[in-house]
Amino acid sequence: MNKFPLKTFLVGLLIAMPFLAYAINIGPTPDDYYKTHDYGYNYVEGLTRLSIIFAVLFFGAALAIIHFKLSNKVKQLSVFAAAVVVTTVAYMSGIAWYICFWLPLVYLLWPVYSLWTEPSIQESRQKFVASLKDKDEETRTSSKILFWTGMLIAQTGAFLGMAEMGDLTQMWIQSPRWLAMWVFFWRWPIFWISFAALALSIWIWNREKVIQKGWVIALSILMVANIVTWFVPGQMFQTKQHDAEFVHFDVTDEVLFDRTELTVIEIDGEAVGYPDPFIVQTHATGTEIAGQKVAMTHCGLTHLSLAYEPIIDGQEVNLKVFTQLANNLVLFDTKTNQPIQQLSGKTEFSGKAMRSLPSFRINYGNYKKLFPDGKVFWYPIVDFTEDPIEHLWNSWVRWIIYILVNEQHANPTEATFPTVDWDDRRLPAKELIYGLRGENNQEAFTKDYIVSKKDIKTTVDGREVRVIYFSEFDSVMAFYSDGYEGPVTPYGMTDDGRELERYEGLVSEAFWMIWAYFYPETTAFNV
Repeated sequence: MNKFPLKTFLVGLLIAMPFLAYAINIGPTPDDYYKTHDYGYNYVEGLTRLSIIFAVLFFGAALAIIHFKLSNKVKQLSVFAAAVVVTTVAYMSGIAWYICFWLPLVYLLWPVYSLWTEPSIQESRQKFVASLKDKDEETRTSSKILFWTGMLIAQTGAFLGMAEMGDLTQMWIQSPRWLAMWVFFWRWPIFWISFAALALSIWIWNREKVIQKGWVIALSILMVANIVTWFVPGQMFQTKQHDAEFVHFDVTDEVLFDRTELTVIEIDGEAVGYPDPFIVQTHATGTEIAGQKVAMTHCGLTHLSLAYEPIIDGQEVNLKVFTQLANNLVLFDTKTNQPIQQLSGKTEFSGKAMRSLPSFRINYGNYKKLFPDGKVFWYPIVDFTEDPIEHLWNSWVRWIIYILVNEQHANPTEATFPTVDWDDRRLPAKELIYGLRGENNQEAFTKDYIVSKKDIKTTVDGREVRVIYFSEFDSVMAFYSDGYEGPVTPYGMTDDGRELERYEGLVSEAFWMIWAYFYPETTAFNV
C-alpha cells in the first residue's frame, strides 16, 4: 500500500501546527516593554519560522527512519502524536515566547528516541555503547598524571572564560571585577593553553586508554562548549559603529509608536534619534553629526543611552561588546584591548576616557515635533526572504534581550543579573533617575522632582547647570547657564539671543540602584 499520502499529510500537519495553534491562541498577551506596531513581535515570528524549519528537518528525518529502518511503527507514530499535542498545548497556553526556544529540542527527541529504542539495531547500539567503555586495565601512573593535568588545565581555562566573558552565564556565576578584567586581558593565552592542554590529554589517551572513551568525548565537548561561549556576546551584540543606517520619519512611522522612547543627540541643529528597540541589540552605534564623530552606547539593563566622542589620545576607538558588570555595559576597544565602562566612558587599565557628548530622552512623537528634519537610527530585523539566517539569528537574540530587559523592569527590587552590590535605600531600586555626572560631585533627581520644580539650578564641577523640564515635549534637558536665569527653549535659545551649551554630563533615566553603585557619594532629590 502506498503510504506517501499519509506521510505527506503528517509532515504538513507538523508544519502547520504551530501556526494554527498560534492563530487561536487563548493565552495572555505578554507585556513587552519594547512592543511596537509590528517590530516588537516580528522576533516571535522569526522564532516560529525557526521552529518550523526544525520541524521539517527532524520530523522529516524521523518519518524516513520509520519508513526505511524501524519495525515498531505504531510506537513511533504515537510519539509523533504526543509531540503534536505538546506543540499545540504550549502555543494555546500563551507560552509561545518560551516554546519557540525549546520547541526544536522537543522536535529532536522523537527521531533520537526512535533510533535508540529500535530492536533491529540493538546489536549496533550495543557495540557503540561498548566502544564508549574502551579503557586499558593497567596504565602507567605518569600517563594518568599527564592526562588529568592536561584535562584540568583545559577545563579550568575554558570555564574561566565562560564565567567571565560568557555574559549570560553571569546570571548564575558572579565574580569580582578584577577577575573579569584579568581573564579578559589574558584571554588569548588562556585560549591557546587550554587547547594545547586538551590536545596533550587526547594524545596521552590515544597511547594509553587512561579512562573510558565516553568520558574523553564528554569532557572534550564540555571544554569546547565553554570556549564557544567566549565569543557569543560579540556575535549576539554586533555593534554598528561604522555601518549604521539612518532614515527619515517616513520610514520609521510604519514601525514606531509615538510613545516609543529614544535618546537624541543634537549638534548645531542637526539631530539624530536612537530608538530603544533598535539600539538595544547593537549596544554601540556610530555616526558623524555636523562634523562631530559620535558613538551612542546603550545598556538595556541600566536603561541608559549615553553619547561619546569615540576618540582616546587622538585615536579613534573601535568599540565591541565585552560583558556587563554591575548591570552596566562594558565595551572594549579592539585596537588597544582596553575595556570601557559605559556609565563613565573610562578605560579600565589606563583610566583615560572618551569625551561625553550631550544627549536627552524624548518619545518618538515629540521628537518629530521638536526636530521635523531629524533622522532615526534604523536597525529592524531583516526580512526572512532577504536573509533567512540573519533574520532567525537576530530574532532569537532580541527575544533573549527583551526577556531579560522586561524582567529588569518588572522586578522592583532585584536585578536580573545579580552582579550589582547595592544597599542605598534613599530611592527605590528601579527608580529611573536623571543624574548629573561631574568629576567632583554627582546629583540624582527623580522625574517627579524635576516636574514639580520645572527648572533646577545647581553647580557641577564649579559650573552652573540648569535642569529643565519641557512639559510640551515631556522631556528633561540640561544646559550650562553660566549665570543666565531667564527662559530657555528646548534648543537652548535665550531671550537675549544667546544659545546655551547643552550639559554633556546628563544621564537620563538610569536605574537608581546602578547609578548609586557607581556613584555612592551622589546626592539624591525626590518629591
